[in-house]
Amino acid sequence: MDERSRFRFSATDRTIELEGSETFVTQQISELKEVINFFITQDPAPPTSTQPVMTLTDVTTTETVTASITQVSERHTLGIEAYPNTFDSLDGALKLISDIPGDNKKTMARNAALIYGYACSLQGKDTFPSEEVRQICINHGVLDAANFARSFDDKKLFIIGGVKGGKKTLKLTMAGKKLALQLIEEIETNAD
Repeated sequence: MDERSRFRFSATDRTIELEGSETFVTQQISELKEVINFFITQDPAPPTSTQPVMTLTDVTTTETVTASITQVSERHTLGIEAYPNTFDSLDGALKLISDIPGDNKKTMARNAALIYGYACSLQGKDTFPSEEVRQICINHGVLDAANFARSFDDKKLFIIGGVKGGKKTLKLTMAGKKLALQLIEEIETNAD
């Protein structure tokens, strides 16, 4: 029998916990990838009086796994308004109002894309055009035009759509959203 394993997932306080044999946990993680991605990309459900629970049982060992899904934090449910030192909007257009963290223009462009992409996801948009990030970089004086596209080379953070040499559409991966949230929370903490 495999050794016991445990997996815990939290996308801003939603949790899925798995415990059982290593084989069982690995299989369940593979099968739950779409569910986990769904929780990352969707707006939170309205609060309910009961906590949703999913129970999975390994039929060969009769191990039971319970995945409890809790509500996301109140800050996430408020959208960009929860981050007043980072974002604002004017006539429905999202604005990045904080300084962009980073040591060089490439890192700053990447961080601008991460922060802006996270804000877009808070507003229900999974993808965003790279041209909007370019404009943010111009507005903040951090555009390195010759190397702008290289700012999104990290496939762990970005999914890139579009044709080579043409307009690009960006989407944040789970790792991208996590890093974006860390950057945003750092901006909010340092502004206080």
